[in-house]
Amino acid sequence: QRLNQLFLFVCVLESVYVVAAAANEAPIVQTAQGKLRGTTVRSWTGKTIISFIGVRFAEPPVGQNRFKDPVPVKPWSGVRNATEDNPLCPQPAPRDRIISEDCLFLNVHTKFLTGKKPVIIFFHAGGFLTGSGNNVWTGPQYFLDQDIVLVTGNYRLGPLGFISTGDSVIPGNYGLKDQLEIMKWVKQNIGAFGGDPDCVTLFGYSAGAASVQMHMVSPLSRGLFHRAIASSYSATSPAALIRDPASLSHRYANLLNCSIETSHQIRECLLQKSVADLLSAANGIWDTLQPPFSLFAPVVEKQGGEERFLRDDPVKLFQSGQFAQVPLITGTTRDEFNWRAQFLLTNSTYVNRINNEFDEIGPWEFHYPREPRRVSKRISAALKQFYFNNQPVSNSTEEQLGWLYADSRVIFSVYQAAKLIAEQSSAPVYYYKFDFEGRYSYRYLLGTQIPYGVGHHDDLIYLFYISPRFPLFNQTDPEAYMVRTLTSTYANFAKTGV
Repeated sequence: QRLNQLFLFVCVLESVYVVAAAANEAPIVQTAQGKLRGTTVRSWTGKTIISFIGVRFAEPPVGQNRFKDPVPVKPWSGVRNATEDNPLCPQPAPRDRIISEDCLFLNVHTKFLTGKKPVIIFFHAGGFLTGSGNNVWTGPQYFLDQDIVLVTGNYRLGPLGFISTGDSVIPGNYGLKDQLEIMKWVKQNIGAFGGDPDCVTLFGYSAGAASVQMHMVSPLSRGLFHRAIASSYSATSPAALIRDPASLSHRYANLLNCSIETSHQIRECLLQKSVADLLSAANGIWDTLQPPFSLFAPVVEKQGGEERFLRDDPVKLFQSGQFAQVPLITGTTRDEFNWRAQFLLTNSTYVNRINNEFDEIGPWEFHYPREPRRVSKRISAALKQFYFNNQPVSNSTEEQLGWLYADSRVIFSVYQAAKLIAEQSSAPVYYYKFDFEGRYSYRYLLGTQIPYGVGHHDDLIYLFYISPRFPLFNQTDPEAYMVRTLTSTYANFAKTGV
């Protein structure tokens, strides 16, 4: 009997050891292309998150693949590590951040590798010029307290992602097509991570929000998503679409001493330029007083047949009902871009120019058409009357200048898009204003740590752990309520559409 008891004890001990060893082993999944080895982290409340970080979803867009649609990742043998971030896509960035054209990677976060949980694909902000879906900027510690699968990823930016010659030589929209490739990868593989490929929500912020609405109007994205969240920007904003891509590409090529007689000459010249040269030229092309929202952006592809991503102005497509009619959440923060007022007012040259050259500066700064000139001047006059009562811009009009920035750059176009979509869609449209003011912000009053209202990006603080800028909250922090509220609201929407 003692021998039997000893044998039973040893068996139990071995079983416990096997379970513990299995729990400590790095998780491995089989995708359609090959095996991936992930890692585990803890959520802000201590739950285990299974993460696959730096998963290649497309071949490197380098060499002759520059200015081409993404090439799906090729199958591999063995097990690839998916445990750390990869370089940012090329963009203006501090020297300590590594950038590379070989940047098309995504991250998948889940609590269990089985089941069929709703999936949220997040497209990052950055004006189509900067930003990243890398794990360090989109940490899952808050969102993965909810019962979802979260996917974040990179897409090409700036001239590498959005330059266009206005024809089939460099048609453009490569960043949006990278996002589309992420969506195709999710459709094919997310089941291996416990996700439901038939319950996918696209969630985008700022330029990512415009991207989400571009996917709503693109026939190439149909069937790959089922709900949408577009926060703090829209596809109907004048800055979300380049109206004359050929002219912009000519200006840009001139800065790089390229011949501009034909689109083929522009393309061949740009293919020979280094990433550093391409970024340097982009920095020299903007005409705004302060760095603009975007330099390069999506375009309507007039040539290319059925492979065109964007076939008309989103405003027209929303008006005519030619879009994916899925449940939509959209809205803004309370104050958005009005922090830009304090920076403009600290520069007397900027103040003088905006007072004396409003008709020239206004269209760039406040996102309204420069042509036709007669109409543009009427808009300028109406804005000066409405916001400033025709008084000069000065420190005494900082609040009014701030609201002009907020309304013109974000709030008006988000409301416009919501109204256009709601008028035509058979699915619900939910509109919000985020006005929770916590201890932290992306923008502070100059010389202080006092938030400059509730600005652009501030709601992201409660959805993602953004480790380079903000602490990881605990459950007793005053921000905990908003973390729970936002993550549960979006997770429930991803699950139910309401």
